Amino acid sequence: MFTISTPNDGLIAFEERDIIPFDVTISGSNFYEATISTAHIKYQQLDQENYSIRHSCYDIKDNLTLHINLNEPWLGFRLIRKKGIRHFSGNKEIKMLQGQLNFAYCTNLDNSIELLKGNEYDVLDLYISPEMFYKIATGDKLLKDFMERVKLGKNVALSEEPFWGNIKVLDTIDYLMRNPNNKMAVEETLRQIAEAAAAPKPAMQYITEQHIENLFLVRDEIRNNLTVHTEIEELARKAQMNVTYFKQMFYGIFELSPYQYLLYERMKMAKELLRNDPSLSFTNVAALVGFSSYDNFQRAFSKKEGKSLTDWRNANDLAAFILSWEMLSA
Repeated sequence: MFTISTPNDGLIAFEERDIIPFDVTISGSNFYEATISTAHIKYQQLDQENYSIRHSCYDIKDNLTLHINLNEPWLGFRLIRKKGIRHFSGNKEIKMLQGQLNFAYCTNLDNSIELLKGNEYDVLDLYISPEMFYKIATGDKLLKDFMERVKLGKNVALSEEPFWGNIKVLDTIDYLMRNPNNKMAVEETLRQIAEAAAAPKPAMQYITEQHIENLFLVRDEIRNNLTVHTEIEELARKAQMNVTYFKQMFYGIFELSPYQYLLYERMKMAKELLRNDPSLSFTNVAALVGFSSYDNFQRAFSKKEGKSLTDWRNANDLAAFILSWEMLSA
């Protein structure tokens, strides 16, 4: 069991609640909350037989150092969903930015995090049992190599440095948060993370935390307004960057250009509509996801999916589409 303490307040006592509002409520979770002079902390936690999901939010009133301890081995990943956080483990400092992941094994989790006044932080942790991890790892070279290092019983990380999750990873984790009892979703999330960790990364210039936050806000705006094609100059303005820098940084974090991302989200929604409402005509689907005509929609869909709209809708394995990784193929 995790314990959290501060230099001034000592061990923080959390109270269990019936429910606490989060942007994503993890079904089946237990909810906990604590208020101290410098922070309001809440988290939801789901414990399953072979894995646990913990989603924590910190509303910081004054600069604060939290000490986190777990007197047993820990294996899993951390995703920073909002704001960058500095971690300290012994003499080692690890800074994780919004959208970055760290997958690691610790023989004894004992670290501190620095949180700054006026910020709201959002962190997702997934713990997985060694037994479940070993089963998943056998099919992936990077995970298998990592597993062998875990067996040595020493602290080890999947990647030397925290890495960007890319759109596919972020969406798979988002699916997992909404379907936390789906064991296959856990397994696929780990595979997607391993693929992202192993893949060559786009060159990244220096980027501020504010710019990262702006990029995520622009990402959300694109996702929430699929019928609108906003010019790249306007998106860059909203991100407070020039166009060249905006395109480089957007691709560096999400591994899709802004236009590719718009198309990606349109195709995701189109497949949802085709699956959920077979009575919808292709022309109606085209309009609902922002295409100016059926012909444009059909060409874009066929190019991306390798089959026509009719063939895709009539596929015998359509039920498999309920799985996120079927939805997420880019």
